[in-house]
Amino acid sequence: MLAALLAVAPTGVAVLRPVYTRGEPADFACVHLNLRAQRLLGLPERPADTLLTWLPADVAPASFQFLRTTFNAGQPGHFDAQGQCRGRAYHLGLAAQRAGDLLVVSLNDPVRSAVEDALRQSQAREQAARAAAEATAQRLLLVTESLPSTTFIVDQSGQAIYISPQWYAYTGLTPHLPFKDAWSTLLHPDDCPAIIQERSAALAEGRGWHYEFRLRGADGRYRWFASQGMPEPLAAAQAAGRPRQWFGSTLDIEALKQAQQQLAQQEQQLTNILSALPAGVVTFEGEDLRYSFFNDTFQRRVQGRAMLGHTVAEQFPEADEQGFLAMLRQVLRTGEAHRAPETRTYLRDPHTGAQPESYLDLTYLPLRYGQQPPHAVLGFSVDVTERVQARRQAEAARTALLAAAEQTAALRETFYQLFEQTPACIALLRGAGHRFDYVNLAYQQLFPERQLRGLPLAEALPETIEQGFLALLDKVYQTGETHFGQEVKLTAVLAAGQPPRATYFDFTYQAMREGAAIVGVSIFAFDVTERVLARTQRETQQRQITQVFEQAPVAICVFRGAEYLLELVNPPMGEMLGLDPAQALGQPFFEALPELVDQGLRELLDAVRTTGVPYAVQERPVQLARHAAGTPGYFNFVYEPLYDERGQRTGIACMATEVSEQVRARQLVSAANEELRAANRQLTRTNADLDTFIYTASHDLKTPISNIEGLVLALREDLALPASQADLTGLLDLMQRDVERFKRTIAHLTDLTMLQQAHLPDGPVGEVALAPLVAAVCADLRPQLEAAAAAGGELLVEVAACPTVAGAEKNLRSVVLNLLSNALKYRHPARPPRVVLRSYTVAGYQVLEVQDNGLGFDLKQQAKVFGLFQRLHDHVTGSGVGLFVVQKILDNAGGRIEVDSQLGVGSTFRAYFPASIL
Repeated sequence: MLAALLAVAPTGVAVLRPVYTRGEPADFACVHLNLRAQRLLGLPERPADTLLTWLPADVAPASFQFLRTTFNAGQPGHFDAQGQCRGRAYHLGLAAQRAGDLLVVSLNDPVRSAVEDALRQSQAREQAARAAAEATAQRLLLVTESLPSTTFIVDQSGQAIYISPQWYAYTGLTPHLPFKDAWSTLLHPDDCPAIIQERSAALAEGRGWHYEFRLRGADGRYRWFASQGMPEPLAAAQAAGRPRQWFGSTLDIEALKQAQQQLAQQEQQLTNILSALPAGVVTFEGEDLRYSFFNDTFQRRVQGRAMLGHTVAEQFPEADEQGFLAMLRQVLRTGEAHRAPETRTYLRDPHTGAQPESYLDLTYLPLRYGQQPPHAVLGFSVDVTERVQARRQAEAARTALLAAAEQTAALRETFYQLFEQTPACIALLRGAGHRFDYVNLAYQQLFPERQLRGLPLAEALPETIEQGFLALLDKVYQTGETHFGQEVKLTAVLAAGQPPRATYFDFTYQAMREGAAIVGVSIFAFDVTERVLARTQRETQQRQITQVFEQAPVAICVFRGAEYLLELVNPPMGEMLGLDPAQALGQPFFEALPELVDQGLRELLDAVRTTGVPYAVQERPVQLARHAAGTPGYFNFVYEPLYDERGQRTGIACMATEVSEQVRARQLVSAANEELRAANRQLTRTNADLDTFIYTASHDLKTPISNIEGLVLALREDLALPASQADLTGLLDLMQRDVERFKRTIAHLTDLTMLQQAHLPDGPVGEVALAPLVAAVCADLRPQLEAAAAAGGELLVEVAACPTVAGAEKNLRSVVLNLLSNALKYRHPARPPRVVLRSYTVAGYQVLEVQDNGLGFDLKQQAKVFGLFQRLHDHVTGSGVGLFVVQKILDNAGGRIEVDSQLGVGSTFRAYFPASIL
């Protein structure tokens, strides 16, 4: 079918292969020309000569250049060629697309006479008739080639009764060798099992067979054969009184197999060629116009929306709106071709609804089998949008050109009037000698009292030759390239006795064209002398400022841009930062000093750059590479935004001094002062405790001493009495009791003195696990706990929320012991004791809480509960020292103790330990 498509294609199709020289295509050899191309070019299907020899000389170079460029680029291309061929003018449109190592070219002659159209139609009918005749001849040839090459008759056991001579000629066997034994040995090993099984089954079941297999010939090579066998009617065999026989033939189909393989390859090659054609090729099957084939060009043109087996109306509803379905059905019904050059069409985008338009040369041809009515339509389409648009643009350009020509004269005068009023210097030079054709007033004032118009530049302004201006004008005139000059110095010679005057200009030399020819050069210049002098002055000032910065005793640097490029680094700043000023220039600040990236300086610079607000800081710590790890330096510095003459921020200046030694000296003094203040606080607490101690000693020791004194006097009196009247034992017991009381008081005071001296925690400081510490205290309080349990009481320990407390283990144990022993000691007699010890954290503290349901006390008593030797209940033994000790431990650790209590309900003590005392 693909070969037929090429044969009936309405456009000429040429398949070319490049001829290489030094790795580049130097010519093209023709692989195939379809009938249309043969007629257009007057050449056979495969011309012996190459493209450059048979193309007309007037179009061969341009056409070859187009084909070579399209082949190398691998993209579709279009080209229109015009010239003379065999005595007549022609206009040939070329469209090309590379296909592997071939180039497929579509040749379209849009200018055809009515006679040529009639001739083409006649030739198409002739070609169709020839194709039909060739198809008939091919079928006859296939029928002839399918005649059996070997005939045979076998019985039901598979033994040959008759084999034609072709069998022996092919296999090289002799007639006396049994066929049944030799046959299986000649089969290809891959085919043998299946063939024997099928043949044996057919003989056993009394049916025919048909199969293909490979058979080895006398030359040892295998060839493909087709075998078919049919049984004779059973009744005939029975009537003849013999076993049933099978009649069949074996055909050599090796050529058919090879032809099938070649046909598949050719089909694939033709498919590739059609796919690579720059023209869209498509076939529509049936009255409902279903897609049965389309090439890649067509699919790209319809944006990939075509689908085999689907109708045009399903995929492209807009095709019916534009009348294409009616055209296709007309071709099907009439069998006549339809051609529509430069047809406007559009595709509607299903997502956006956009309808970009394009133009196509359309050809619809009927496809039929022999003389039957058409069953399909073959469509060829060539995108000529660019050609149509180019023609329209050319027409519009011609119209515009006529209008422009009418306006040129009026505009010229208007321009001259404008030129006279503009402050720019304008001159128009004509010809290769650069004759002054026009100068405006500003240009003439550059050269007062000198004749310019009508004179060549070299004559009117000879000083411009040595300054290089004449050479620049020559180059622009010769090449047509515009020249731009910026701040170029012109030294003009003035009248006699006046010194030359130097002026600076920004100027443009631009070629003047009339049509395609260069006829002169235009000069457009601005006097920028003031700007140049101002910049020169600024640069001088900048150099002076730079010298001042470099000599300044203060560290100074200047940042530019968002990356803070170092534009200036004076020696003190380089020494401070550890940089070589010369090498640091032009580097981004944070690349030169990567250690500063995460120290907050970029954020400070960003704020100054974006807000324009200066930033000043005193004694900011900065860790530079030259500092020891963890020992930053301290700096006073200022970030000051810099502005240009227009008020735009252009950079940031930094002025810095290092004050590390001063800061560290002050830190030492501050640390010493802090130690002194801490010592004073401790001394104050010690003095207060000593006052308490003296008062307590004078109070608590006075009573036992007085008692002992009285007892001694009583003992002295009893010693004077007779033994029967003296109560010596009772007096001694009372004396012993007071002595014990005296010793306990002395011991408590000793403990308090030691506690006061131990301002720092006693023992190693760290995180103490509460659970084992509470367990150890409970072991010490075992008798009290057992007594509470006997009364139905309980102790609950909840320390999971804060399993450790920071402090010295000895002090923590004392706190837990005093709080738990008091909770058990002062229990309420009317109810079982219940004590809860829990721990938790609050802001900055680890809290140890002991809650009981004991006797409690009122608000008035809470004021003295932590006093030394203060006891609120006398029915149990106690010294009044425990809670005082707890408070002193927490005070020394920087914590505190709080209590909530209600008389007759119970008490809650909360000991606050700092979260970290390390």
